[in-house]
Amino acid sequence: MGVGQDITELDSSRAEMERVAQDLTQLIDTANAPIFGIDNNGKVNEWNQKSAEITGFHADDVLGKNLVEEFISAEYRESVNEVLQKALKGDETSNYEFPLYTKDNDLVMVLLNATTRRDVKGAVIGVVGVGQDITELDSSRAKVKERTRELDTIFTLSPDGFVLANSDNNIVFINTALLKMTGFKEDAFIGKSAQVFNESMASLYDMDRMENTPVIGIEDGEHIIYLSKPTSCVLNCNQRTMYGLTGEQDGQVLYIRDVTHEKEVDNMKSEFLSTAAHELRTPLASIYGFSELLLNRDYDKKMTHEIIETIHRQSLNLKHLLDELLDLSRIEARAAKDFYMVTDSLEEIVKQSCVEAEGAFNGRNVEIELLEDWPLLSFDIEKMRQVFRNLLSNGFKYSPHNEKVLLKTSEREKNENRQFGVSIIDKGIGMSPLQLSRLGERFYRADDSGSVPGSGLGVSLVKNIVSIHGGEIDFISTKGNGMKVTVWLPIFKKQLIEK
Repeated sequence: MGVGQDITELDSSRAEMERVAQDLTQLIDTANAPIFGIDNNGKVNEWNQKSAEITGFHADDVLGKNLVEEFISAEYRESVNEVLQKALKGDETSNYEFPLYTKDNDLVMVLLNATTRRDVKGAVIGVVGVGQDITELDSSRAKVKERTRELDTIFTLSPDGFVLANSDNNIVFINTALLKMTGFKEDAFIGKSAQVFNESMASLYDMDRMENTPVIGIEDGEHIIYLSKPTSCVLNCNQRTMYGLTGEQDGQVLYIRDVTHEKEVDNMKSEFLSTAAHELRTPLASIYGFSELLLNRDYDKKMTHEIIETIHRQSLNLKHLLDELLDLSRIEARAAKDFYMVTDSLEEIVKQSCVEAEGAFNGRNVEIELLEDWPLLSFDIEKMRQVFRNLLSNGFKYSPHNEKVLLKTSEREKNENRQFGVSIIDKGIGMSPLQLSRLGERFYRADDSGSVPGSGLGVSLVKNIVSIHGGEIDFISTKGNGMKVTVWLPIFKKQLIEK
């Protein structure tokens, strides 16, 4: 006797389950994401086509091998194994990044979701990992990180100030340079409204030179602000709006540059041009006036000669002024490039300069007190002639007609270096401490009466020449008691020249 059971439906169900299993297997194998599986011992038992594509290892290369030991880089093995062991205990992990070795020994970054794999009875039989190849994303993030580091370095080292506000108009960044300019502390503004920053900036303004002006949180533009503290300075502020990838406003950046020096130079240029124009106008006016008289009137021979002498004298003054202006501008622009240095003593130049000065001032005398020895110096012959010509000329011009000018030589040691000095001493009008402090300014003259001829450029020229020679110049004077000027030059070599 046989006992039977109709299993048609069961067989049909089993066939359906097998079809679904095949479909799932096909889906896993052809999925556009790397999917792999391991058993309880960490051996690979699932490896789809995408996993093979990104690593170069086919299923036959990896099945039955330990995933962590053979395909994970050494520094990640412990952490990846920890993730897989947790999944084997039912504790699943999402969005875990780790690198897989490729067949070419490169690394592929994978974003992993580790899911526990169970049998029909619910027993854990392994782990299924569903990943995403984020190698390009990881590379992009590394580039962004590196670029951010570079920008941070630039902002930190920049001498100019930067302030960034986000789309909510809150301060998110202030660099070191701006904090130094203002004396502010970073934590007083980060996360605070731009209005707080504007109010703090306003507390530093020089209100005598500007009105209360916000610097950020306003329309794009550029303007100048004047600070009275922590130090007096002039700042150029430039604000620009930042936009996101889709064109929406993403915040604002404020760029602040200290232009104090530039403003001072501009003012100096304006003052120089104004003074130069005035100094040039004086001889030109004289030349123009007297030449016009000669054109429009008839004079006797004596008067005509006097007028021509005046025109000639003023022409020489004008030429002298222009020559000194050109010399000064050339020296300042080219520094030592036009200097032709020789190694010699100053004896010949000093003595010749004294003879020339005596001749130029109608036989007035230079009294000389010289050391017996003349050390070797390094100097430009013509430039040093110019120095002593200017200083001797000033000595005579500012001294009474019956007084001599004294020239002395000396040596000293300063900062462990030997220096040779040439002093020119007069008994002229002298200078007050205030006048001494301005000595060397272009066109500055202690005698503002106009009775002593000169351009006011000579001392400025002398100071520039001596400075380029590595020397220095001392001025000692009191009002009414003459002037002592000493040019100090470094001794090139302590080798004496026989007289």
